[in-house]
Amino acid sequence: MKDKKENKLVELISVQGEIEENMVVSLLESEGIDTLVKSGRAGGALPISVDGMGRVRIYVREGEAERARKVLEEHHDDGQ
Repeated sequence: MKDKKENKLVELISVQGEIEENMVVSLLESEGIDTLVKSGRAGGALPISVDGMGRVRIYVREGEAERARKVLEEHHDDGQ
């Protein structure tokens, strides 16, 4: 049986909108880190954000959270 820490999901980051979500998820998954996305977006033709409704929360397994944070930090540092 796997350690509970390996299976428990923790919020890694909260981003604004689908474009940023796709960038973060793609980066993490390219490093072999599974993600789960929860969004407050309302369905519709226009991807707009009103009162935080476009906020997207990205979750990872607790056992991978530290590595995921490092991946995001390294990517952020490379972009500056």
